[in-house]
Amino acid sequence: MINLDHLLNIPSEDWRKHGVITSAVSTNSDGLVNSFIGTISKGRKSKGKKVYGYRKQEFLNGVFTDNQKFVIEDF
Repeated sequence: MINLDHLLNIPSEDWRKHGVITSAVSTNSDGLVNSFIGTISKGRKSKGKKVYGYRKQEFLNGVFTDNQKFVIEDF
């Protein structure tokens, strides 16, 4: 399983430095990624893997919490 949660607070233009090359991306006005299609460029196990990912915010007892993560699916 690929975990890209370390990129939650990194603007999309810096993702390449962290091993993800995006081919399509949806961002907020501050450049933080909401969803993307990309290729993993670093790491032995996942190098070259194409993925789709989207930001998911925890919803607990009818309220959104500050907990967020990326849900990653093979593309």
